[in-house]
Amino acid sequence: MKKYDILKNFLLGGCIGVTLMEMSFFIVKIFLGETDNETVNLIKGFLTIYFFGGIIFVLAIISLRSLKYKDLKSTAKQKLLTRQIVLLSIVIILFSGVLLFYTIKGNALGVMLSLSFIIVFVLWAYGCYVEQAILKKNMVMIKKY
Repeated sequence: MKKYDILKNFLLGGCIGVTLMEMSFFIVKIFLGETDNETVNLIKGFLTIYFFGGIIFVLAIISLRSLKYKDLKSTAKQKLLTRQIVLLSIVIILFSGVLLFYTIKGNALGVMLSLSFIIVFVLWAYGCYVEQAILKKNMVMIKKY
C-alpha cells in the first residue's frame, strides 16, 4: 500500500467516523425528545454541509475520472478543460444564487458555506484555466518547430 493510499484511507475513515458520530448524536437526541432550537439548528447545519460536501466530492470524482487513464492529445485535453470550466462556471453561478438567498434570509452559516464553496470552485476553475493556457502555449511551441 502506498503512502498516498494510507493517507487517503485515514482521511476517509476519519470523515466517516465523524459523520457517523454526529448522526448518532442527533438520532439519540431526537429519540430522547431533547430537541430544542439549538439541536435543530445543528442538524440543519450538519445536513447542509453534508449535502454540499457530497456535491463537491461527486463533481471532483467525475472530473478526475474523465482525465484518468486517458492518453489524450493536447486538443482533446483543451476541449475537456473548456467543458470543465463551463461546468464550474455554472456551479459558481448556482452557488452565487444560494449565497444571495442566504444573504436575504440572514443565515450566517449559509453565507459562510456558500462563500467557501464559491471560493473552492473559483480556485478549481482557475486551475483548469491555467492548465488550458499551458497546453495552448505548448501547442504553439510545437508548431514553431
